[in-house]
Amino acid sequence: MNKDDPPDLPGESDAQLDSAIKRAEAEVQRVQEWMAKERKGQRRPPSTQPDDDRGRAKQPSRNPDTPSSEPGRESLNLLNKILHAIKAGENTTRRQLLMAIIAVIVAILALIATVVIGIISNNRSAEKAERKFAQTQLIITSPPELSSVGLGQKVRGITPFLDRNHYLLVTMVRTGTARIQPASVGPDGSFSGEARFSDGGSDIKVGEDDEFTIRVMATLSKLEPGTLDKIPDDAILSEPVTVRRTKPSEVILINTPVNGAEVSVDAAISGKTSVPDLTHYIVVKSLRVGTRYVQDRPASISRNDGTFSGNARFGGVEVGVGEQYEIQIVATTSSLSAGPLMKDPPDAVVSNSVTVIRRK
Repeated sequence: MNKDDPPDLPGESDAQLDSAIKRAEAEVQRVQEWMAKERKGQRRPPSTQPDDDRGRAKQPSRNPDTPSSEPGRESLNLLNKILHAIKAGENTTRRQLLMAIIAVIVAILALIATVVIGIISNNRSAEKAERKFAQTQLIITSPPELSSVGLGQKVRGITPFLDRNHYLLVTMVRTGTARIQPASVGPDGSFSGEARFSDGGSDIKVGEDDEFTIRVMATLSKLEPGTLDKIPDDAILSEPVTVRRTKPSEVILINTPVNGAEVSVDAAISGKTSVPDLTHYIVVKSLRVGTRYVQDRPASISRNDGTFSGNARFGGVEVGVGEQYEIQIVATTSSLSAGPLMKDPPDAVVSNSVTVIRRK
C-alpha cells in the first residue's frame, strides 16, 4: 500500500469483505426461498433446539460460511463489524463505504423477512387450530362406527356450516379410491345423503366384505359426483366413520337421476336390479311434507340385463318448485296402490335414495 492511499479497514482485506457481503446476500436469498415455501405450506419455520441439562439451548455445529439458522443474525454481525471498523479507521475508501451501505440494506431486508415469516407462521397456526375446532362441529350421526352396510347407505349428521356445499366422501380402504356424493342440508343444521360403497364401476359385487371410511366435507366449491382427485383448500372434513360392507348383493340401484340433480315436474327414472322377478314401484317423498307416495305405474324391467325404467312426478305445474324430493324403488311381491305409502311390505327390497331438486 502506498503511503498516500487511505488505510484499509482494520484487520479486513477487500477479499474478506467481499466474502462477508456474499454471505449476507446468500442469507437474504435463503430467506426469500423460505418465505415462498411458507406461502405454499411446504415447510414450517425452524424449530428451537431443546435445552440441555444446564438450561442452555444446544447449538448445532455449522460451517462459518453457511447462513445462520436465524434470518438476519449473520447480516447484523457483519454490519456491526463493518461499522466498528469504519469508526476505528481514520479514512475509508468510497468502495468500503458503499459496502457498508449495502450491508445495512441487507440486514434490514433480512430483519423484515424474519418478521413477515413470523406473521405467516402465526396465521397458519391459528388457521389450523380454527379448522381443527370446526371438525368437532361437523359430525356424522348415522351409520355408527364399525357398522355393517350394503351397497347403498343413508348417511346423516349435523353441521353448523349452512352456507357451504356438503359432500359425502367415501374411501375404499383397500384401494384408497375416494368418491363423493352430494348431501342435502336442512335449515335446522342436519344433513343427509346416500353413500355408495363400491369402486364406482358397473359390477355391484365389487366392494363386498371391504372396509370403507365415510367423512362429510363442507366447502364453498361446487364439485361433481364421482372420483375426487383433490380436496379443496377450504374444505372442512368431519372425523371419519369406518364401516364394512357385508350385506348381500341383492340390491336395486337408481342410476338416473343422480343425487343433487334438477328435475322438471315429470322425470325419467332408471337403474339396475338384481331381483327382476319382483315388482318395482317408484316411490317419491317431498322432504318438506315427509309423506312417501307410490307413483301411478311400476317401473318396466328388462330381464336380459336387469335394467329398469319408469317415470315419476314431482309436485304439480306450479306446486313444489324449488323443493327437494327423495326417490326410491321398492321391490316386492305385494301389490301396492298409487298413493301414500306408510310402511314398506315385509319382503320389500329397497333401493338407494336419490335426492333431487324441482325446477320449473
